[in-house]
Amino acid sequence: MKYNLLILGLILNVISVLTVSAQEKKTLMQGNNATVERNMSLYGELGLKVMTVKGDAAPGINANIGVGFNEHISAGIAFQTSLSNLQPDAELDPEVFYNLYFGSLFFEYNWNPKSVFSVSTPIHFGAGINKLINETGEDVVGLENDRVSVIMPSIKGNLNVSPRMSLNLNLGYRILGLIKENRGLTNSDMSGFEAGVGLKLNIL
Repeated sequence: MKYNLLILGLILNVISVLTVSAQEKKTLMQGNNATVERNMSLYGELGLKVMTVKGDAAPGINANIGVGFNEHISAGIAFQTSLSNLQPDAELDPEVFYNLYFGSLFFEYNWNPKSVFSVSTPIHFGAGINKLINETGEDVVGLENDRVSVIMPSIKGNLNVSPRMSLNLNLGYRILGLIKENRGLTNSDMSGFEAGVGLKLNIL
């Protein structure tokens, strides 16, 4: 009986050590001593970026809310909008500009989450509006807005500042679909690279 209790205690001690070791996550502020839970987590993320179209660029902002299912895999919803007018080279009317905004579902895989600097690869699937406006931001009379679909794969470099906060740099390519071509624009004219910075905060 005494030996059984000793063996049971040894097994529980090994499991405890392995669990703590598996939870260790390096951060900039706490080195190797920071720990994170292995169960699901809830987080929010805000970002500023540069959105490009063929021949033009504009600042943009994005907001994400996601659920981490484990250290590697997360998913959630996102919203993004341009903050100033976009006008691709192919636009025939110099008085017509665009304001692009869309919502999306995203999936993200973090390749090395325990490192101070980690790399992840999000991909967004969404839909939105390519709004036609004039130089003052008013709707263009007689022209309809474009309803668009969006696919955006990207890569992120994440700096884990603390167990609850990380900063990131990201680069992606926005693929737009369903652009009407009656004004000489094609899907590729409104597709383009996006680069930005972000702040991620773990809520739970």
